[in-house]
Amino acid sequence: MLSTTSEYAVRALIHLARLEEGGTLLGRDLALTSDIPNNYLAKILLALNKVGIVEASRGPGGGYRLKRPADTITLLEVARVFEGEAAVPSCFLQHSHLCTDGQPCSAHHAWKRVKNTYTAFLTRTTIGGIAAQVAPDLQTPQEELR
Repeated sequence: MLSTTSEYAVRALIHLARLEEGGTLLGRDLALTSDIPNNYLAKILLALNKVGIVEASRGPGGGYRLKRPADTITLLEVARVFEGEAAVPSCFLQHSHLCTDGQPCSAHHAWKRVKNTYTAFLTRTTIGGIAAQVAPDLQTPQEELR
């Protein structure tokens, strides 16, 4: 349900969350380990930097890192950077009128249950939580670059 841009952002953030404390990763290396086109990732990282999720440093040892603890960054926050309020679709049928409990579309009641579950997932799931669930046999970004 997330856009490709939001999926790429989550993928990159997971790699950054797995860095050792204080570690950074160059954009080109993050693009390689995350399997995201370099130019596309640069735009994503710029947007994440503007909202205070990642930070960039220049010079020796420079690169990208999370600006906040990974456990404080929710999927909903990331999705809203790229999708705004559309991160959680309001109406399944995308009617031009406001779909509410008082004036529901024909799919409203069934969609409401799904939407509530989806919204709860995006709200409760953090980058740190996902990063911790990565299969133990996967290499960390630093190991992949050796």
